[in-house]
Amino acid sequence: MTQSQAELLERVASIAPGTWAQIGAVAIVSTLALLPVAWLGVKRLVPARNIVFARWGFSHVALSILLFLIVTFAATLVLTPGQSLAGDLLLSVTAFGAVAAAIAAWAVRLDPDGVRVLGLRLQGAPRAILAGLLAYVVALPGIAGVMPLWTWILGVCGHVAAPQEVAARFAALAPDERALPMFLGIAVQPLLEEVVFRSFLQPLLVQNFREVAGVALTSVCFAALHGVDALLPIFALSCLLGAVMLRTQSLLAVWLLHALNNGIMFAILIARPELVGGGGGS
Repeated sequence: MTQSQAELLERVASIAPGTWAQIGAVAIVSTLALLPVAWLGVKRLVPARNIVFARWGFSHVALSILLFLIVTFAATLVLTPGQSLAGDLLLSVTAFGAVAAAIAAWAVRLDPDGVRVLGLRLQGAPRAILAGLLAYVVALPGIAGVMPLWTWILGVCGHVAAPQEVAARFAALAPDERALPMFLGIAVQPLLEEVVFRSFLQPLLVQNFREVAGVALTSVCFAALHGVDALLPIFALSCLLGAVMLRTQSLLAVWLLHALNNGIMFAILIARPELVGGGGGS
């Protein structure tokens, strides 16, 4: 690291949390001002919205939660929690994978379209992916701005935000130990989470509580899994993913956006492990 780089990092580290919060607020307001323009572009790419009727019910949600807990408990008998980051990610992937498999089985049994009702359609996928990327690029400064703002809010409330555990543990790994956690965190976990939340839970909540509330409630559930320190940043990301899914009904589009977001976080951790912070990846 050159002296100028070291000085720059030192100056960045010396910026007060309140100043970072103001910078984040400016980024959020700027993003909100540009979102209508981005949404016009999304609507041009995906002119018509494919309405999904969720034939499953809240009893299936309860069964999925029960299955998640049972599989998690069973997996802990084989994989010791806390022993390694890769092991903990495998444990999470196993539990989410079991729930995703159950969701696919319910879709095949309950819906004439089978798993296609979950967003597994190739038709229109390129346009859906482009629409999602457009929305993500425009929203990214705002999503990034939520992180320091939320950290400052927690500080005002007397809570010191800690980095996400996955991020902190990944930053501490040796380079030769990163391949499996990166694969699981970028490719596998986002796919399974999108099946559970965007393909399965969101249509049911939208159907019962209308669009905005359905996306928001889904995002609250998703963000709650990541803890209070990352709650608002993950909620913001989830709302974006939910809006893209609502418009495109493309699992591929939201999966790639989720994977891209996590990939960016992993890249930052590799390049600057000293910048580990709360929120961001999911």
